[in-house]
Amino acid sequence: MKIENLIVFYPRRVVESLTSGVRWAQLFLKFRPALKRVKADESSRVYADLALSPSTDAEQDEMDLIQMFKVAIPRTHGAPGFVGKPELRPALP
Repeated sequence: MKIENLIVFYPRRVVESLTSGVRWAQLFLKFRPALKRVKADESSRVYADLALSPSTDAEQDEMDLIQMFKVAIPRTHGAPGFVGKPELRPALP
């Protein structure tokens, strides 16, 4: 691989860096109105997404996905069905 001439390399590198900075600035300016709306909204401080909220054991038992695969993974640590049944828990090393 041939070494590039310094007179060509550094100006090209400066242009690439400036172009990248300008593109990031454009992206920031594009999303700035949305950022301002979110920061100004008082209800955004107390908002909690349902997916991030903690679930109870009863809710986990009701989930269809867990019920469907409960039999397929009977010896997985923490799988439903182990609560109150220490003889089913896998032995830890």
